[in-house]
Amino acid sequence: MKILAIDTSSGSESVALLEDDTLVGEWLSVEVGLHSRYLVGNIKRFLESMRVKLQDIGLFAVTTGPGSFTGLRVGISTVKGLAWTLKRPVAGVSTLSALAMNVPPSEEIICPVVDAKQNELYTALFRYRGGRLERLTEDGNVKVDGFKEFLKERGVERVILLGDGIRVIEADSVGTVLPERFWYVRAHNVGLLAWQRGTGESAHRLVPNYIRKSHAELKKEGASR
Repeated sequence: MKILAIDTSSGSESVALLEDDTLVGEWLSVEVGLHSRYLVGNIKRFLESMRVKLQDIGLFAVTTGPGSFTGLRVGISTVKGLAWTLKRPVAGVSTLSALAMNVPPSEEIICPVVDAKQNELYTALFRYRGGRLERLTEDGNVKVDGFKEFLKERGVERVILLGDGIRVIEADSVGTVLPERFWYVRAHNVGLLAWQRGTGESAHRLVPNYIRKSHAELKKEGASR
């Protein structure tokens, strides 16, 4: 089955084509600009380069968060539109799970950290078992100055760190920091996680996982009090 996987959860953008669990091709831009302006055209050009038609896609996969609210909305709405038109299933994938898969199999605990702005991080803990990534905690948000306590409360002293949240924490004191080339979500991993799940769902059930309310929503709530 051909899987078209997409990530627009941050300033980077990635599109990949898989045949079951085998990567056929992948495109990644670390600074794509406005997803709303470029995503549809990038998908079209990517599929043309792969000599594959949209009608050939059997499953659409996309990151559902956490991440940029606007980026997630663009990616999810695009995938829902394509899947609905073609009557294909979709699979929503955690941004943090896909990011953690950038780390090769290791016995160490993996901790992706994404800058959530407003002095917060999106993060979770993972570990490989039997060659597959296993989730140790749910996706969540923590204060930047509470990150060490987050690890301590879970009995974790050292982790493998990756993601742009590294820029806002004292990363060297809590783990091994991977080079920046590992900090971007790859659509290949999004598609692989979708394939490992084994089943998709109807497009209308695909929703973003924002984790928290947006700054605009919090500001509005504060003004109404």
